[in-house]
Amino acid sequence: MNNNFLPYKISVFLLFLFFVHVVYGATPSDSILKVFNKELENRHIYYERKEDAMERIKQQLYQARELNARFELSDRLFNEYIVYQYDSAWEYAQNTLVLAKELNNDALITKSNLNILRSLVLAGLYKESFELINKLESQEMSDDLKIRYNKNCLRFYQDLLLYSRSDQFQKEYGDKVIQYSDSLMLLLKPYTFEYDNYNMIYCTDDYECIKRYLKILDQYQLSAHEFAITYSNLSVSYHNLNDMENAIYYAALSSIYDIRTSIRETTSKHNLGQWMYELGNIDFASKCMQAAMEDAMFYDNRSRKIEISTFLPIVELERHEIIKTQNDRLSNLLITISVLAVVSLLMLIVILRQIFKLKNAKKSIQNQYYEISQINSKLEEINSELEHSRQMLIESNEIKDMYIIQSLYGKSEYIERFESLFKTIDRKVATKQYDDLRRLYKEFNFKRERENMYSSFDKTFLLLFPNFIQHFNEFFDVEDHVALDKDGGLSPELRIFALIRLGITENEQIAKFLNISVKTVYSYKGRLKSKAIIPKEEFEYRISRILKS
Repeated sequence: MNNNFLPYKISVFLLFLFFVHVVYGATPSDSILKVFNKELENRHIYYERKEDAMERIKQQLYQARELNARFELSDRLFNEYIVYQYDSAWEYAQNTLVLAKELNNDALITKSNLNILRSLVLAGLYKESFELINKLESQEMSDDLKIRYNKNCLRFYQDLLLYSRSDQFQKEYGDKVIQYSDSLMLLLKPYTFEYDNYNMIYCTDDYECIKRYLKILDQYQLSAHEFAITYSNLSVSYHNLNDMENAIYYAALSSIYDIRTSIRETTSKHNLGQWMYELGNIDFASKCMQAAMEDAMFYDNRSRKIEISTFLPIVELERHEIIKTQNDRLSNLLITISVLAVVSLLMLIVILRQIFKLKNAKKSIQNQYYEISQINSKLEEINSELEHSRQMLIESNEIKDMYIIQSLYGKSEYIERFESLFKTIDRKVATKQYDDLRRLYKEFNFKRERENMYSSFDKTFLLLFPNFIQHFNEFFDVEDHVALDKDGGLSPELRIFALIRLGITENEQIAKFLNISVKTVYSYKGRLKSKAIIPKEEFEYRISRILKS
């Protein structure tokens, strides 16, 4: 996971929570707990990703031959495992020590011992940690190693102070915490996250602590782990002030960061579980505590396991008591429901007998009604067909009348023209003007005559079907609409479908009338059908159903 991108995602999520709170009245903690619950269910996905990444580093370590490279890779694996699993972190800390000794590098040996010290402290091995602290000579360390040394010592005594119950040891450990804090603050650079974060040790007023933590969040570009730490500390301050809403919100947010970055050495889930228990949400508290115990067991942190083990049975016992109470209520409810069911069954038998009688009577009525409905339906279909046939017959008669008239006028006109032509031919033959005959033949324009015939056809058709183009365009997208030519006539493609509308469906007849090949007819049809928004197989049928108006 890209840790630099994660804070941005969380910021976006916080804006979303604010929107939900304003619009739906839900509290931010309610929304963040839903996200936490989902991430808790998906935590193994993040763990698998981390283990895959660490496996790739192990492969690099296995292939490396140079000692310095092996040391760096072992140190990387230690830093990956130190917040994930103690056993592996300890193994690679030991490995760095072996390699540092082989390199005979005192600085690397000290760094390796500090790795070992950190793993002991985080695992809760305080006796071993104490022995190693006393063994290390911090005066001879570089500033960078001194920072590491003081951080580990500070964490060691903070843990002892947390788990100590004796006033004497409390004072002793408290003094040690201040001692190592002072040493650490002298080494850290001011105006950095580490400086401001460790400086919070001196803050004793929770209101002031909250103010400072919020300033840290606003002032620095934090890593995902630094966000988790800051949110966890912020939640504790809010809890100290009994502000449970914000305490739970920031504890859940810290836990989400821990899950997404696969950090298993953590206290956020444990704190969240305790606080949810305080609010009476036993189921959620149990889920958090079990997840915290799972992390502690996997990491093998002794002190965490002891701490959680003292509280988890209390939560589980109360959860079982709640479940038992719910089961008792459920048993009583089942008995009541069973009695009501028997009474209802007897009543149902009586009702069913009456329903059976009514059902038979109703069935007889329904059968009669169904028969009448079928007869009415058939009559409606017959009437519809008759009406359609009547309309088609009227339309057919009108078309025939129109084309008969056109045919009579057309033939009369052609007879007159041919009669005049034959007289001219006879006169030319009689006077033996053969050259004039040839010229006369050339002057006769068959193409123009055919175009006149098509023009006459177009005018007659559009007179019969004035809205044909409009209806025709309904079968196409706007960009594929067709229109009449500049003289108001039909294009060759439109004439094909005009003939189809008139009932001429044979391709040979259409080709003969239009003086084109049958193949061209197929081509024109296919071109327009391919653009249609209706099924191709319905296209010609829909054309033949276009009404006159």
